[in-house]
Amino acid sequence: MDQSPPMHPAYAGLPLTRLKRGETKSVHADLKIQFEEVQDEGRCPADMECFHAGWATIEVKINGAEQTLTLRGGNASVFHPPEGKSAKEGSGNMIDVGIYRVFLVALDPYPVSTVKADMSRYEAVFIIDTVRNQEIREKAKPLVGREQALEIAQTDAAKGPLDLSSYKVEAELKEDGWHVAYGLKKPQPGGGGPEYVIDPKSGVILSKWHQK
Repeated sequence: MDQSPPMHPAYAGLPLTRLKRGETKSVHADLKIQFEEVQDEGRCPADMECFHAGWATIEVKINGAEQTLTLRGGNASVFHPPEGKSAKEGSGNMIDVGIYRVFLVALDPYPVSTVKADMSRYEAVFIIDTVRNQEIREKAKPLVGREQALEIAQTDAAKGPLDLSSYKVEAELKEDGWHVAYGLKKPQPGGGGPEYVIDPKSGVILSKWHQK
């Protein structure tokens, strides 16, 4: 199941660079990227309900230097460096290389529990921007509001097998982020739906679990 990477409006229109496993592209005269390998495929399959959305990590070579990039919770609607590190230090799903900032925004195909992963079919999707342009866009991005938090949760919840029309949705902004919870309109034992915590600054799904 291929997934088009959802983009924050601030990044709409930026060109995508797609690389198949083993493929190399010279994106600019001074920037060459090779998609080497899928190191870890731990994303929750699209046809299953999981406690966490999971992650996927790939190995790339950028201008000859080995790097790893990781998507948290599926495809990326926002960009982030690893916790406690800057983009220059790498990993997360973004890294700075000279004047450029490289983002991993999707890894296709998205996993499905009934289909065995075929490594030869993997395609990594990147956005290549300059550090300066990206910093300007970051300052221009609005904070995630209630409606956007609900949309982020709805997009993820719709991947699962639940009939969402049977659930009511509540959203509350707390200290650790937007809490979006799906509860049955007619409660019954063991019938709880997914609950999310969403970063109010970036829109990243920080955690996901199922109510009991």
